[in-house]
Amino acid sequence: MLLTLISLLSLFIVTIGVSFFFKGNLLSFRLFYAYFFISFISSIVAFSYKLDVYIEILWIVIGCLGILIHHSSFKIYVSKLKNIPIFYFGILLFLFVFCCFAPFIVDHYSYYVPSIKILDKYGLFSGVSNLNWSYGQMSFTHIFQATFNDILDTYMRSNALLIIFLLIYIYERKSNYLLLFIPFLLPLTNSPSPDLLVFILSLMLANEVMLCRSNYEQLLPLSALLFISKPSAFVLLFVIFTLSIFHFQIKKIKSSYFIFSLFILLFYVIKNIFISGTPFFPLPVFIADVYWKPNEEILKHSYKIAQTSTFHLKYSLQEIESFSYLERFIHWISFDDFSGIINFTFTISILCFFIYSIIKKKKMYLLFSLFFTLKLIFIFLYSGQFRFLIDIILIIALFLIKRRPIQTKYYSIFSLLFSLLMLSILISLGNSEFIKKNIHSVAIIQPITYNELIKPASYHIKEYTEQKIGNLTVKTPKNYSLVFDLEPFALSKNELKFFSEINSFPQLVDTSNIKKGIILKKHIPHHQLYQK
Repeated sequence: MLLTLISLLSLFIVTIGVSFFFKGNLLSFRLFYAYFFISFISSIVAFSYKLDVYIEILWIVIGCLGILIHHSSFKIYVSKLKNIPIFYFGILLFLFVFCCFAPFIVDHYSYYVPSIKILDKYGLFSGVSNLNWSYGQMSFTHIFQATFNDILDTYMRSNALLIIFLLIYIYERKSNYLLLFIPFLLPLTNSPSPDLLVFILSLMLANEVMLCRSNYEQLLPLSALLFISKPSAFVLLFVIFTLSIFHFQIKKIKSSYFIFSLFILLFYVIKNIFISGTPFFPLPVFIADVYWKPNEEILKHSYKIAQTSTFHLKYSLQEIESFSYLERFIHWISFDDFSGIINFTFTISILCFFIYSIIKKKKMYLLFSLFFTLKLIFIFLYSGQFRFLIDIILIIALFLIKRRPIQTKYYSIFSLLFSLLMLSILISLGNSEFIKKNIHSVAIIQPITYNELIKPASYHIKEYTEQKIGNLTVKTPKNYSLVFDLEPFALSKNELKFFSEINSFPQLVDTSNIKKGIILKKHIPHHQLYQK
């Protein structure tokens, strides 16, 4: 916990220093812009260089210079933060405790950390998704983490910064009802998951729209940044863009906010093409005719995973394709498993909100419900995993909470109590033998030990094999199914098996220059392990 506290405090100071280069009355918004600015510039750097310790030192210097140049503004903000109510520090304490847990999200081990390792060692390069299709999802969360994981955040807990930004926003806007969402968000702070950024920005932007205290057009850049962080979170971008058109005159739509938002979206498309050859990753549409574009086998495999994951792997792709859309939907919301129950609950929630919007005849509610419904249809058709709908449910919950407000002090009390409950649940899960046997992850949630009072828990793969296939040397874990923290390039046994089945293997275009990318090449001699 001590190292986490020092790490987060250092990161917070650097981010504040960068935030002074932006204008705005709200410190929380400036902090988010600083977060994205660092990620955006680091992304540009990563096209031609790696995100190593020198890049981190440069950002530390920039942050310190920002504070020195704007030291008077820094003193003002520090004095304001001194007036924060005491219960905020209680929430911060819970935040540091949750950061002590080892990551338990499977994606942390399958592509979060491997993506960050690649960014550290090589930066961005063309065709990296040919090594692992999931690497095409390298988000600003991973880029920010890769920027600071050599000195300030070696345990990769930078996501906790986002909770701190949210707390400052709640304090500045006096929107204490948002504290009720903190317990749900805390478990996502011990891993560089882009979901936390999506959930927090969705709540903040939805709150701004409901408060009507910001010009809608000024929210466009943040909604665009939300979209490129995770394209499935497109609702706020569409809502805010639509409101901007109706709220402003056409001539004002050509403002700097609108142009900057278009630039952000254009950058997202360019980055995707550079990484995977697909402008709207992972959708296989408008694929660029570049030498590193994905082959048909990769796209078919991606489609198969998306479709079978929709039904929690209960049906084969052939069975799913034999269903009519009505049969698919019935299977999707069936009560056969926990996933189906959640799908049913989310669907009913969106439907009820749609009906409520019609009854109330409020344009804003109708607009939200329209895009909620469109997203539900889109997610169901493409990859109906309920996690893609959580941002919608959070916004609906926000609407309900604002409609039935309670006394301000109770929000803080409930937030602290629910955080304690969430902590108790996680510790209990760590002691569950059933969870230990069935969770597909090396990191089983454990009760906090004395060691974690100093540094957060983490896991490392120590045993692996190394082999050269064609011109690419790869590492493979011996006793674990995911590559986790192995240095690039690493492939799991399942990935080796997949490449063997499609008779193709990732190869460097130029062994002397990694930036020229990776392609899939057929007829590579099979290594013994590669054949398994």
